[in-house]
Amino acid sequence: DLLQRTIEDVQSEAANAADMKAAASGNPLILMQVRLASDLRKLEALHSQHQRSQHRLRDRLKWLGSASDRLNKAEADYAANTKRRDSHTHKIVEKGKERIRLEFSINGQTKFEKDSDQIKKAIVDSVKEITREPRKKSLVGSYRGFEVYALRSMQTASGDGFRFALKGVGEQEFQPDNLIYDFADDKISLSGFFQRLDNFLDKGLAQSFQTYQTNVRREIAEIDTVNAALGQEFPQKEELALVRENHGAVMRELQRMQNEPGYVSSWEPKASLSEEDSAPRMAFAARMA
Repeated sequence: DLLQRTIEDVQSEAANAADMKAAASGNPLILMQVRLASDLRKLEALHSQHQRSQHRLRDRLKWLGSASDRLNKAEADYAANTKRRDSHTHKIVEKGKERIRLEFSINGQTKFEKDSDQIKKAIVDSVKEITREPRKKSLVGSYRGFEVYALRSMQTASGDGFRFALKGVGEQEFQPDNLIYDFADDKISLSGFFQRLDNFLDKGLAQSFQTYQTNVRREIAEIDTVNAALGQEFPQKEELALVRENHGAVMRELQRMQNEPGYVSSWEPKASLSEEDSAPRMAFAARMA
């Protein structure tokens, strides 16, 4: 909280010291100036906070304005991804049960279940590559039309491991939560690895799109709320203007008292902006020492 830290904590001791110094001077105008300056700092901090909030709302509105286009693109990408998946999926029947045939492309060559050792080596080599170059994504191969990459991940029990990502249409990338591994894991089960890939492609792909679709529709519904908040004036606008005016006036009075040793001030702060200067309600028989 900017206001809490900067003004109340950091400035409080200085403000108390200024109050004591003003009180010791015997000049009520100096005490008035100290208190007005404190109020002004707080209000200006709140005003700055309001302006930053309005700036964030303008940025947010720009993002929300693209929601419909982003939703349309996501729908088109999802359709393209499912089409790509289905066109690269081949099923076989074994013992009366249908299952997906393992076809994994490595360097342009398709490998099958009988090539499990070569597939394992491609996975292990990719993991080794990202241990040498942590920021790199290492291509393992392609499965059901999606390129599969290995990359480092901090989302493991040990805090350092790796995960696999799938590249979809265009630059779209998916990082399924069920494809995260710890370096402490001695072996990756090949059957388990492809089962996880199948689970994502058959179910997770749709869930990912539905989640995105829900979030974007929520953003579209947010547009009216942001529009209503955007452009609102600072709630304490008049109070800030009044304090600014009073602080400027008391500073001018103090300057005059300093320049004219015999000058006796009759100034009092305005209670409102509409208040006109009139005959003094109180005279400050105060002079600068």
